[in-house]
Amino acid sequence: TADTGAADGSVTIDFDGSVVLVEDSNLVTYATVPGLNQQVLTTTSVTVTIGDAGCNDADIAEPFGLLDLGDINGFIAGFITQDPISDIDGNGLLDLADINLFIGAFLAGCP
Repeated sequence: TADTGAADGSVTIDFDGSVVLVEDSNLVTYATVPGLNQQVLTTTSVTVTIGDAGCNDADIAEPFGLLDLGDINGFIAGFITQDPISDIDGNGLLDLADINLFIGAFLAGCP
């Protein structure tokens, strides 16, 4: 589903705690200040960049704001490869409902 309320820009998430990972059948704890049986975790950060959003759920390919053959090809390719970009209703299944929603959004056009 297109989130038309998302703004362009970026947000940085700093991580300085601990994390537990499953490696094979073992649980391994990593921490920035390791205690007993913990591995060293280097403090890190992740930057998430929010780009342009499509004008509706069918606008899944650049140029955004324009519904064209690129959007149709992107939807079909995503549907065939089970890419979540084609899961228009967001229920985790790619089915006829997604096809119908895509067609409806495409025919509605961009505002």
